[in-house]
Amino acid sequence: MHSIRQQYQEKLRQQGAGEPAPAATKTTTPQQSVGGLARQQQNNRLMEVAMEEDLKALKNIRSKTHKVELKREQLVPKYKAFVESTMAANKVHSILSQYLVWLFDIGDIAEATKLGEYCLLQRIPLPERFRRTLPIYLADEVLLWSEQEWDAGRSPNPYFNNEFKRTVNDRNERPDELTAKYFRLAGLIAQADKRFDDAVLCLEAASERGAKVKTVLNKCKDAQAKQENQQREEP
Repeated sequence: MHSIRQQYQEKLRQQGAGEPAPAATKTTTPQQSVGGLARQQQNNRLMEVAMEEDLKALKNIRSKTHKVELKREQLVPKYKAFVESTMAANKVHSILSQYLVWLFDIGDIAEATKLGEYCLLQRIPLPERFRRTLPIYLADEVLLWSEQEWDAGRSPNPYFNNEFKRTVNDRNERPDELTAKYFRLAGLIAQADKRFDDAVLCLEAASERGAKVKTVLNKCKDAQAKQENQQREEP
């Protein structure tokens, strides 16, 4: 025997009405929207006041080592949730660019480059005290980190390579001296990988922009010639 519910559904199908409409979902009232916006604005203001106080406190610290420790252990964790929620909501706030600077200061290259991409996309400028544009600042900081990694015997990729591609594509936005440094390091990395064709191209580009790479360029040209001879001699 059919249940009452089954009988009712059968009657609706016969009438062409289909299944009963699902229960209405909960909607946000205008009052709730206004309240949520007010809370968000209040939270933003609290974070801005906290940032102003933290920046003043940092100015009174003369030790760079102490500043880096403070940023790593206290300040970056303090603002992490706010920055992540702002990015998740696809919003813009000036705190993000200051947080970006701190990430580079503490050497967190993965998070710094991720946030840097977001700031570029959202056109978030650096703090007012910076004279450099955001693209040049990012290029400078990634290069500095990459050179330190390379000198320590570690690969700076993929972070260096990602910024190197942007430097090549947007070279009109960067000084020749900065572009030359990117080509130089790219050439050294290619040399270490025995990609001598790439090494010569990069080092020549660096030389054209004023980098002093004559010695290593000549070594790469010699290695390139030997590599080509070996390839021709192979059966």
